Amino acid sequence: MTITRGVIVSLLTMVPLITGLCQSVGDYQTAASGDWSNVGVWQRYNGSSFVAATEFPTADNANTITIQNTHDISIDDATNGISLDQLVISSGGTLTCFGQSLLIADGAGTDLSNSGTINADDGAFEFENDALYVHARNGGSLPPGAVWNDGSECRITGVTNSPPSNLTQSFYHFTWDSNQTGNVNLNGGLSELIRGNLVISNTGSANDRLRFFTDGSDGESLTVDGNLTISGGSSVVFSVTATNCFISIGGNFSSSSSRRQTLASSASSQVTFDVTGNFENTVNLFRLTTNATASATLNLSGNMTLGGTGMSDTEGSLAKINFVRSGTQTITRTGTPSQ
Repeated sequence: MTITRGVIVSLLTMVPLITGLCQSVGDYQTAASGDWSNVGVWQRYNGSSFVAATEFPTADNANTITIQNTHDISIDDATNGISLDQLVISSGGTLTCFGQSLLIADGAGTDLSNSGTINADDGAFEFENDALYVHARNGGSLPPGAVWNDGSECRITGVTNSPPSNLTQSFYHFTWDSNQTGNVNLNGGLSELIRGNLVISNTGSANDRLRFFTDGSDGESLTVDGNLTISGGSSVVFSVTATNCFISIGGNFSSSSSRRQTLASSASSQVTFDVTGNFENTVNLFRLTTNATASATLNLSGNMTLGGTGMSDTEGSLAKINFVRSGTQTITRTGTPSQ
């Protein structure tokens, strides 16, 4: 192939233009650590480069706001109660909020993406209606004791083998969408009410599973007012070693995942699974038990649809399904039953 000199020059002159597309006028980034209200720690993109800012960023005057690697930015008295949107905490960056508060507003795209560190008091963060928080790192911490207003969502995308801390709070929507590299144990972390929907759309591949009750404790619970949906290649084990676990789904349960789901997987596992709406498992096997001395009870108020390889239990285990609604409930069966 022949490339003329003119074409090479044209391609080279396009590079700055392509690079510049990554930024928008009004984007802010940190230049150093300091208080949020200190204008000297901020730079603003003017269309060609980042220059010294003339005011600190807020949801009203900024597009994307990025706390860069090694920088620690503190919400201070002058910015107490500040409203922020499209905030990015980079890996190695820190947002600190002690004795103050901030509101994460609902704007375009992701409203707070955290790949770094959040240091804050309980209740310091409030997420506006429909605001989206994305936890884009392994481990780390969610904003502790946050206020998650109706319609807000906490989405976990960066976990490989260690869940974030501060899972015990009342979320609205909660989504697990992480490309795990092994089993991840929540140890009963999601024990507060999820007022909206719980969605599990990715848990990695092969034998990687999301496991809810794993610490051998007694009486753990998971309560979802809305729907529980499992999709993609996700695999969930609800109880590994815990006893007397209780799971309550106020809406529908649906699994279209290509992998198996399990209620009780070990000798000590005891699970009660209440579904107020319909139960639908359409692709792979839903296993009530995988151990001869495990115990699992499904109490269903709606209708049941079983596709794929259906549902199973282990011989000798205490596994049962109770159809608890007064009146008619239907079972629809498609696919090939598991042997």
